[in-house]
Order: sequence, then C-alpha cells, then structure tokens
Amino acid sequence: MKSLRQTPLAAGLIVLITSCGQLIAAQPAQNPTLHARPADPITDLHGSDPAVGHPLPPAWHLQEAVRAGLVDVHQLLAKESRAADFRKFLLSAALNAELDKAQAADRRTVAAIRSRYAADHHLLRRAEFAYMRQALDAWEEALGAPTLSELAAEARQRAAKTTKTPDPDILPQKLTAVKRAAPAFYAYLRQTGSRWQPWYDYLQKDELQRQLGLKAPNPVVLEQIYHRHVTAAFRIPTPESRRLAEALRQATLAAYAASSSTPQRQAKLRALADALETCQRSCSRQAQATLAEALSWLGRRGMVPDLIQEVARQLQRPNLLIQVSRKLAGVNVDQALRDDFDVNDSIRDTHYVGSANSTGQLFLALDPSFPHASAAVGITTVINSQTTGYNNAATIDSHSTTEVRGQKKIQFQPQGFSSQPATADADTTSQVTGISPLRWLGQRRVYREVYAQQPDTDREVEWRTAARVAGELDRQLAGQIGSLNDFYQRQIRAPLLRRGKFPPQVAARTTRGQASLSVTQTGPDGLAPTGPPPDLQQGSDLAVRIHQSYVNHLATALLAGATISERQLADRLKPWFSQVPEGLQNADPAQLWRVTFAREQPLTVKLDRQGLAVQLRGTQFQVGDQLYPGMWITAAYRLVDTADGLQGLRQEKLQIVPPHFDPHSGARLGARHQVLRTMIRRRFERLFPEQFLVGRIKLGEQPNTPQLLFDHSYRTDGWLGLAFQLAPHAATVSSSQARSGTRQQVSIE
Repeated sequence: MKSLRQTPLAAGLIVLITSCGQLIAAQPAQNPTLHARPADPITDLHGSDPAVGHPLPPAWHLQEAVRAGLVDVHQLLAKESRAADFRKFLLSAALNAELDKAQAADRRTVAAIRSRYAADHHLLRRAEFAYMRQALDAWEEALGAPTLSELAAEARQRAAKTTKTPDPDILPQKLTAVKRAAPAFYAYLRQTGSRWQPWYDYLQKDELQRQLGLKAPNPVVLEQIYHRHVTAAFRIPTPESRRLAEALRQATLAAYAASSSTPQRQAKLRALADALETCQRSCSRQAQATLAEALSWLGRRGMVPDLIQEVARQLQRPNLLIQVSRKLAGVNVDQALRDDFDVNDSIRDTHYVGSANSTGQLFLALDPSFPHASAAVGITTVINSQTTGYNNAATIDSHSTTEVRGQKKIQFQPQGFSSQPATADADTTSQVTGISPLRWLGQRRVYREVYAQQPDTDREVEWRTAARVAGELDRQLAGQIGSLNDFYQRQIRAPLLRRGKFPPQVAARTTRGQASLSVTQTGPDGLAPTGPPPDLQQGSDLAVRIHQSYVNHLATALLAGATISERQLADRLKPWFSQVPEGLQNADPAQLWRVTFAREQPLTVKLDRQGLAVQLRGTQFQVGDQLYPGMWITAAYRLVDTADGLQGLRQEKLQIVPPHFDPHSGARLGARHQVLRTMIRRRFERLFPEQFLVGRIKLGEQPNTPQLLFDHSYRTDGWLGLAFQLAPHAATVSSSQARSGTRQQVSIE
C-alpha cells in the first residue's frame, strides 16, 4: 500500500483517526482536556471491564456466526457415508429455514436444534460441533431478549412504581472512603519529585478537598474529578491510584443518588419509554439524544441497571465487520518445505552418520472457535534418512522414515493475542539393511541385540525429533506473536482505554474456512443503533463492512478538541503505508499546517447509495506561524464500481466555510475567510484528491508479494461493504532452514 489513494477511503480514514489517537496519547499530562475521560453513562460509572462481561450482540449478528459454522458442519458431513441421515437428525433443513427468517426466528425451534447437537455421538465431539453448540446457545439467548416495545413497556411500569428513599448514611460512608484513600496516593505523587505539582493541578486536589468537606457535594464536579483520576490510574498504575479511583466512583454514584427525587426518576423513565417506542420505527437523532440523556441520568444514579443493560444490548450493534478467508490468513504462512542435511549424532551408545532429506508443509489452520478466534501454525513433514551406526559390537546400516506433526495455537480476544506452547509428535519406522559384527563377537548375538534395541532407538528418535520441532516453532513464532500483541496493545487498545472508549463489544470467531471480527464502537451516548449490515457475495477472501457511525464515533473519541500537526500525522501514518502518504508530502517546512479539531463531531462520514461525504471541523488552523479562525471542510464523492475497482469521484471543489455557515443561504464570505479558504484548499486537496481508486492492494513490499484485487462493493444508507479476492500468484517452495544446492549438518538432540 503506497498511499491513501490506493486504499479504501473508509479504511484510510480509520487508519488516520487511529494514528491521530496515538498522537494524543503521547501528549504530556498537563493538558487536562486531552486526557480527561468523557462520561459514559452506561458502562463507565458502573466500572465494567471494557473487554469482558458485555451483553451479547444482537440476534442478526449471531445468525451469521451460526451460518458460518453450518458451512463447516456440512463440509465435514460430506465425508461421511451417512451424511444425509446426519443432516436429517441435526435438523439442518429447519435450521436453514430459521436462518432465513432473520429477526423472526423461533426460539423454541432453535432450542430443539441445539439439543440435537448435544447428542452423544463420537462425531459430535469434533470442534465443528462444539462451535455450533456455543453459537446456537448465544443465538437462543439473544432471541429471548426483550424487544424495544417490551423495554418501553417495562420502563413505563417502573415509572409508575414508587421507590424508597436512599439510605442517608451511604453518601457519608463513601466520602469517608475517599478521604482514607486520597492521602496514600498523593503521598506517592510527592515521592516523584518536581512532577507532583502538575498532577495536583490536573487532578483538582484542592477542589476535591473542598467537595469532601461539604455535606452534599456536587455530583457533577465529583464525576469530573473521578474521570481525571481514572486517567491517572492508567498512566500511574499503582494500587493507591486504583483504590482512589474506585472510591471516587462509588462516591459519585452515591452523590447522584442522594440528589435525585422520585418525580425526576419517573420523568426520565417515561422519556426513555417514549424514545424506545420511536426507535422501533427509526432511531432519529432526536430520539437518540433523548435516550442518551435519560440513560445518563439513570445510570449515574445507579437506577434500573438491568433495564439500562437491556437497552444497551438492543442499541449497541456492531458497526465494523471484517471477514478473512483461511487462504488469505495463511498467505504468508503456507509454504512447502524441503531440506537436505547430514546426520551426525549418538543414540543409545551408537554413533550415527549419514544423510537425510525432509519434505513437508507449513500451514495456518483455523480452529472452529466461538466467541474468540483461534488458529494454529502447523507443520507436517516426512524425514527419510540413510545412516550408518558405529558401536562396540557392530557397524549397522539402516533406513528410517519419520513422520512429524507439530502445531502452535494462537488465540485472539479483546484483551489481546496469546499463544500456547507448541506441541509435536513423531512416528518413526526404521529398517536395518546391514549388520557387520566385530570378528570376536558372535554374529547371532549381535543380530539379536541390534533388533532388540531397534524399537527403543525408534522411540528415542521420535522423542528428540518432536521436541526439536516444537522448540523450533516456539522459537520462531514467539517473537512474531509478541510483536503483534505489542502493536495491538500500544497502537489500538491503550489509546482507547485511556479515554474509556474501547469498544464495548469486540467479538471474534473462527471456522475452518474463515476468521471474523465484529466491533461495536459507541458514541458519547454509549449507543450505536445501526441496522443489519449488507450481505456480500460468498467466497470473498476479504470482506469489510463498515457503518458510518464507526468512523464518526471513533473520531469523536480520539480527535475531539485535539491539535494535530501535518508533520505529526505524516510520522504516524508512515509505518502504516511504508512511506509518507502523497497527500502529506510537503517540501516546504515553513508552510506546514496544524489544525485544532472541534469538540463535537470533529470528523464525520456520511454514506448513502450514491457515495460518501467527509467533513472535517476545525476550530483553529495554523500555517507556519500564522493563526487562522476555524473552518469546516467538506468533500463529497460519488462511488462507482468499475472494471478496475471501486472509483471515487469528487463531485465539486472542497466546500470550505466558517462554522455553521450555510453556503446555500446566499450570504457571501468576508475577505479574510476567502483568503483562508484558498489557502486551506491548496493544502487539503492533497488529502482529499479529485479521485481515488480501490483496486489492487499489495500485502507487502517484496516483488512477489501477494495482492488483493477489488471484487465488488455494496452501499446502502450508512453502510459500505467491500469485497476482495486474493490475486493468483506463484507458490513459493521454501524453508527458513533450507539451502538450495547445499547440505547442512544437524543434530537431533
């Protein structure tokens, strides 16, 4: 991938936003606005782990998991002589019918099908059927979740009920816990030397002391202080910082509960019910705002947590889905192995010398796994050797064949990548082709001893060969897996965790044929009310379906209020594209720009059937040493499928106007704004070119690197689906240890 123009624009925007988030994460702590975590009324104050314990995805998403697993099951059954009987017993026809019903699937039928997969039969113990049992369990549970209309009715019922007044002793107890935890953490800060005073200012220590001295502290102020202490707990991960943050969380909840009244609670529940009923038809922006305000008020006071969780379950829906075929996942792993080497080793008091050759295959296998992804790097090889052994009794000529199978399992969960120690086993068959006993020993005795020791020798060879293969897999893959996990933790997970914006749902799954990832990136209101994604044609090596809300929510989480320079952005994007993207190659260092993003909707994308529109909202621009007022930059593209790929054509010049200016109102811009618009257009037209093409994507920098070719796209309101096929390329026959035309000497110890 050489530049932003050669990548899918949506994917390029994701990379750009993520990179900007890394810039923010690297800023010093003295800027509170960059590090104070914004409030998340659904999960934040309740302290849920952003990686575990989240509600299940909606039923339509779990249907995809079941459908993918069913493909594996049918492929496995096709090898059985009684395949038709198995499919009939497993109610495959009924399952396909329920999958076609989408949201109207019958829960009882799904439960009956699940019971068939739990039958006691040796074939049903295979991983493919274990995957189906887990996926069907999750689907059945999701089908039992209440609908939006049922949730609205539940909210009205709870509004009609009276609740008892909160215990007046709870708030003083929670404030006392904060008073006990604060001195230890602040004492730790003082030990850091001269850096403690900026932290005191950032954490609002004096304001916290003032609030703790009040009989009824302000819950809004306590929450602001709490978010800053959460940031401190991420940057200074000590027991003292975590204890103080948790004490502040509980004190904030208690303060909110003490400040509420029954009429307020009833009004918020009725507003929640009205908004839920509206969202049955279409979740408008106004309905979303009402939902967010009601959920925020109720969540901060610890009220109806079960109802809040069910609403989140219905309105936190995946907005990024990625599917990768096994062929693409293993494109840089799958290879044939061939090696010639000399043998020089000692086994059971016999020294062996000779020659050997090995042929085999290195491959990536996907293991059926739900709800996390699991794969294995495997190796199968056959070693043929001709050796001569020397001991005190005879010279022994032999031929042996050793079959080796090894694998190292790798898992992905929201917490990161992990692996298990490699395992291997070997099976050796040897044949003695000649025995030359020493003259002073009896021939019959020597023959008897050689053949008696042959099974033990074979077992020793098996054990040593298996240990060597497993150790080699661990040695070669440990560093790569560690680097991959480090990249994920540092570049993706940590910046979002620091802001409390790690997606509430990150689900991965694998079948024999594909790996899938779904992400739910929520907005400031903690919601992501998207509809079902478009269906792409089957058989794609890479399928990406992205909803506009994913980009918009991620941009808000990472860019709101941030200041990013052109040079910083170029440095951050260079590792992703192997060079500085063309749109950021500026030869004049005196004309570098810097933009401060708006706090609300800093970067938005709007997708429809015709194309997409991108809007960047800046509150201040700087070129060189000159400061300019804020402007909004909008680029609209028409998307067209062509023979060369998906083409984006910019419909007009960049629209550059002051904030909230209506270009269709007939009003004219002032002279200063016109000069600024011209200056901005010259620089940002490189970031938003007149056209781009999503066609061929290289998966590396080598000349024979595999490539992805654009296959087709699907566009609907809010969703963009892109499908790619792996371009045919010559198979590479190689080994990390093989040397063409040469021999190497190895020991199997």
